[in-house]
Amino acid sequence: MTRLIPGSVTAYPPAGGYQLQEPIGYWNGLAIIAAIGALVAVGVAADGTRRAARAFAAGTLPLLLSALYLTFSRGGWLALAAGICVAVLITRRRLHLLAVGAACMLTPAAAIWFAAGQPSLTHESSSLAAARSAGWKFAVVLVLCSLAAAAIG
Repeated sequence: MTRLIPGSVTAYPPAGGYQLQEPIGYWNGLAIIAAIGALVAVGVAADGTRRAARAFAAGTLPLLLSALYLTFSRGGWLALAAGICVAVLITRRRLHLLAVGAACMLTPAAAIWFAAGQPSLTHESSSLAAARSAGWKFAVVLVLCSLAAAAIG
């Protein structure tokens, strides 16, 4: 929330560092939760029994992976990579999981690319006004990416 609506925070930039860390309070903890959520979402998108569940799961990926990116946690990305490797190793439908996973990664990649291009979301020296403006733009991009991901799912 601190990146989408920066004016809602009490101190800006955040006192604990510029990494996204709320509501957990620790960026590596948030990164691990986002990585686990992304792994579960890809699993449900690939093997969910209901179309609505698959679409909803795919639609959460832009939010989860953007949050993972904004934590700036290398450990979170390593956990995600390890989880993908384990999932591919233990599933019987490897090619299906990889195909669905690849299709579902298009919209999160677009959201992350947008966030990376917004220095006021990724650099500590940004003003509150610049961060607020970029945060609202990023919120719109996330909604559009989530809708597109749900359609793909």
